[in-house]
Amino acid sequence: MSDIFAKMIVAADPRRNPAAGLFYRAASDFGRLLGDACSGLFSLCESSSSPISYPEPIRYAKPSPSPLHYATMSHRSVPDYTRCIRDDVARLCGEYRAQEKVINETRERIESHERIDLRQLDSEIKQLQNEIDRCQSSENSIIELRGQYRAEGMVRNVFVYGLRQCSLSRKVRKLREEKTTLMARQDALKSLADMRNAFDFSAERHRLNMQEEELSTILQRWRGQAAKFNSFSLQMRSFVDRIVDTTRRLNCQIDKYNTLSRYEAELNAASGAYGRRLVHKKCEAEFGSGSVGRLQNRVVAHIRSLSSLYDKQVRQAERHARAIGLLA
Repeated sequence: MSDIFAKMIVAADPRRNPAAGLFYRAASDFGRLLGDACSGLFSLCESSSSPISYPEPIRYAKPSPSPLHYATMSHRSVPDYTRCIRDDVARLCGEYRAQEKVINETRERIESHERIDLRQLDSEIKQLQNEIDRCQSSENSIIELRGQYRAEGMVRNVFVYGLRQCSLSRKVRKLREEKTTLMARQDALKSLADMRNAFDFSAERHRLNMQEEELSTILQRWRGQAAKFNSFSLQMRSFVDRIVDTTRRLNCQIDKYNTLSRYEAELNAASGAYGRRLVHKKCEAEFGSGSVGRLQNRVVAHIRSLSSLYDKQVRQAERHARAIGLLA
């Protein structure tokens, strides 16, 4: 063993083996060149202001079992192909009611003025004037008598005649209040008579005729649009009924998937086997199976199928609505 080791030392000695010497010098030169290159690279990295960016390692994400976000999908709605016509019918109905209200107001104004009897008003005004004249005459008589009592009181008994004057003053006040009330009623009747005389029956009746003609025009337009709406509704009924059924089933599946997604979140949040078992039991009680993932895959397949059917039925309905003039 010692002989072999001695021979290896002799073989590696450059002084005794020329070939080994050449190999030794070549290895030494390569080592010096490699060391110079590394030191230059390190100095370059230290002197550079911006650090060297190394490529990020590629991370492969686990593929999602369902690329569509069914849990956040909104419910589908049934397109309303007759909305424009229905809105027009509702607008015309509103115009009809407004015009009808205007006609009723005009007719009531004419009839209320026709109910005013000018001869009766004149008679009541004259009667009130007689009452006013009577009150004025009584007031004048009492004032004159009160003056007499005042004069006699200065000569005879001031106290007795003073009481009589107070009584007469109360009567004067009552007569004046009655006269004021009568004059107010008379002024109201005079204003009513003036309004009745100034009312232009011919102009109001002409306005009423124009309003009734406008009401008839609105009614004809409303009936035409209503008939058009009924016709288009009948032509679109079969298409809409199919979309309604598909929409109902599709929204039901979406609701079911949302519930299963909540169960899946509860499973992921469960801390132990007991919590997951409770979630599986709730799922089984509601859907007849406790396998949340399997139910989700089944529901996703139904949603995809019903979504495709929904889009197909909507396209068919749009083509038919365009053919009969509902859509441009």
